[in-house]
Amino acid sequence: NKFLTKKVYFLLTVYLFLLILTNFLELLGLSSILIFLNFVLDINNPIFSQYREYIDFLNANFINTKNIKFYVYLIIIFYIIKNFISAINIFIKEKITVIIGNDISSKLYQYYISKSLSFHEKSGFYKLFRNVMSETRKTGAFFLNILQIFNDVVLIFLIILFILIANKDLFLITSLF
Repeated sequence: NKFLTKKVYFLLTVYLFLLILTNFLELLGLSSILIFLNFVLDINNPIFSQYREYIDFLNANFINTKNIKFYVYLIIIFYIIKNFISAINIFIKEKITVIIGNDISSKLYQYYISKSLSFHEKSGFYKLFRNVMSETRKTGAFFLNILQIFNDVVLIFLIILFILIANKDLFLITSLF
């Protein structure tokens, strides 16, 4: 008797892939906004000091003031796509918890059905009904919380990685705190 079905394993794999993709796109989107604002406002930000030559190359070859509207639309489209992927990921996460709750509920129901009549007389209908309906939902909610914690851990890891890549000094300072 397996706890997780093949469908749940597949959905978990898709969820984890989309989770990493969504968090990566979030960081990419935030960094693109920072680079765009750095170009538009011409700020000499110390975070970008290591990458000044790359930013100057981008500004000279790809970004110019005539195309600012295009780049704003590009960033907006990027965020729409990222949010669409994020919505799909949230749907998959909810579907996983519903499937797990239903599977546990079904297995518990089958277990209760196989019990003797004396077991049912001792246990009572409402207690068994509560176990099948509400306790399995709590298990699904518990699994949902575990997925949320995993999501937060992946996001924190990617933020730390982004800070490390962007500025090693800032990484050391934030690591101390």
